[in-house]
Amino acid sequence: ETVIALPYILNVYDLGLAAISGHILKKPNELSPQDRDEIETHTILGNELLKAIEPTAKVRDIVLYHHENFDGTGYPGRLKGDSIPIESRIIRIADSLKALISERPYQRKYTFDEAIEILKHRSGSFFDPTIVSVFIEAMNESAPDVIAAVSEPCDLPRAVVEELETNENSESNTPEPA
Repeated sequence: ETVIALPYILNVYDLGLAAISGHILKKPNELSPQDRDEIETHTILGNELLKAIEPTAKVRDIVLYHHENFDGTGYPGRLKGDSIPIESRIIRIADSLKALISERPYQRKYTFDEAIEILKHRSGSFFDPTIVSVFIEAMNESAPDVIAAVSEPCDLPRAVVEELETNENSESNTPEPA
């Protein structure tokens, strides 16, 4: 179910940005606290917009919580750790990587290697450390295609989910020590 839903969710997770003022989204310099507050409403707005077309509360929750930080400092609900839907935690990492390696008016474009170091540095605070590890491992296995995949991020989260499922299955099949 998760693997099937992620490509769809990746097409709608930032839907709420459509309701944010264009002058804020294209602002060439640092955002003011008021601008930041408005940007942070996009997860709630996306959730509300999806109510008209998406009957599944789980999908709307994934959209709502995709900016939650693993340590509980994110938004909108300040959820922490495993209380954040796993799909939201995956999207948080993929979206952050995409933002880091993209040209943004308010931030310089980082190299891929710099972006990976930032993900590692924020592992455990912004990001689920298990997912960061699996995410980076999945990208290292397909390094030549990673930048292209981030432009169309559906395959990255799918690879991460598959790797997590593989890890869970291997852990559940590991015999207990005597």
